[in-house]
Amino acid sequence: MKITLSVLFLFVVTAFAGFRANAQQKLICTVEDPTGTRLNVREYPGSGRIVGKQRNGTIVRLEFWTKDPSSAKAWGKISVYRGGRYVPLGYAFGEYINCD
Repeated sequence: MKITLSVLFLFVVTAFAGFRANAQQKLICTVEDPTGTRLNVREYPGSGRIVGKQRNGTIVRLEFWTKDPSSAKAWGKISVYRGGRYVPLGYAFGEYINCD
């Protein structure tokens, strides 16, 4: 009985670990700002200080989604590929990031 419970526990932990890995998988996305200007990348969601700008068509990696606490609109934490690795940039307005 003890062995059976241990095996069951191991199975559940392994299955959950696989689910978590898939849930945290990074997405490769494209900047699509309909205003025709470069997309502002901010220090934090909402009205955070602008720390960079990205041109339309730039490929970015979406690290995770979050919400602006004041407006509840979606923002994405993004990174760009530079020097052989992804470098975190900041937060971009979610409606201007296309991950299809």
